[in-house]
Amino acid sequence: MATNLWNNLLETNADLSAGSKTETAVVISAESQGVLQDFLVRVLEVPDANASLSSIGYYCKDYGLDSGRPNDTVLHIYTLGWPVTPMNLDLLSIFVKPGARSIKWVFLLDWLDGNKKLWLRSLQEGFELVNKKLQRDPCEIDDSSIVCMQSQCCKNLEVATAAWSSLKMEFINQALRSVAFLKHASLLALETYTSKKDIIEIGKVATGQNTSKAPEYIQLNKLFIPKNSDSEGKIKTMGEKFPVHMVLEESFISGQFERLIPGEPNSEPITDPGSPRKVVQLEEVDIQKELTEAYNLQKASLLENKTTSPASQIEPLNNSDLAGP
Repeated sequence: MATNLWNNLLETNADLSAGSKTETAVVISAESQGVLQDFLVRVLEVPDANASLSSIGYYCKDYGLDSGRPNDTVLHIYTLGWPVTPMNLDLLSIFVKPGARSIKWVFLLDWLDGNKKLWLRSLQEGFELVNKKLQRDPCEIDDSSIVCMQSQCCKNLEVATAAWSSLKMEFINQALRSVAFLKHASLLALETYTSKKDIIEIGKVATGQNTSKAPEYIQLNKLFIPKNSDSEGKIKTMGEKFPVHMVLEESFISGQFERLIPGEPNSEPITDPGSPRKVVQLEEVDIQKELTEAYNLQKASLLENKTTSPASQIEPLNNSDLAGP
């Protein structure tokens, strides 16, 4: 059965390579199955996608971002697990040869369920493996995009867990932007309620097309930084001492990033900041009753003390005594 599936995939890939339409190969490495499914359906418009991170997945569809024109592009979409492994790339090499047309590499990070501590290491190792195993540089001959999925969750991390702070948010912003800057990659963010208009622009960038949308550098949940639109100076506006050119070095990855950034998701779920909050009903308190009971408890305690002088005797207090004139 498995052999038949592979044969069908090979035949389909061969047939579609001879058409008259522009063809684009997109390779997606996703941190979780959920974000892969979300990206396939909402961004690449694969409505019947049944995302899986086992082995290698393949999807093919006509694709067009201009509603006034017919779909003139065929997308060959290959999906891999996270992080990228030599075995995954060996399987991918069956379809992607060293001299193949330009590939669009997409790395999907998961703000909700992902291990943020390992983001830099996984990205660095992924870029290096692609270069080594496929003899192609995803940063030079190809286009690469780093997409922060479910990014609405990052707005609520400081509230959900004490492990995060505004300084760590700024730090991870600068770190991810520096990786994208050094690798000539795009850095994007996709929320669960990102508008259709903005999703189209994200799709343009991910598939290597031009976009007219203005960049967003600061808001972590709305990052939109197309390839070559960032700079060292812009990154350092958030902190001039940040070592932009060191972020892919082991000393920075293990010595700073993995030491400061929390790892596995907190056991306490991160809520969507856009969802309605539960209203907590506080129990009504009778202030005068509480004061009366506290006063009488103090009186009883003093009366139990045998050394108490007659002058310190306290008379019982009623609610009416606290009511005032």
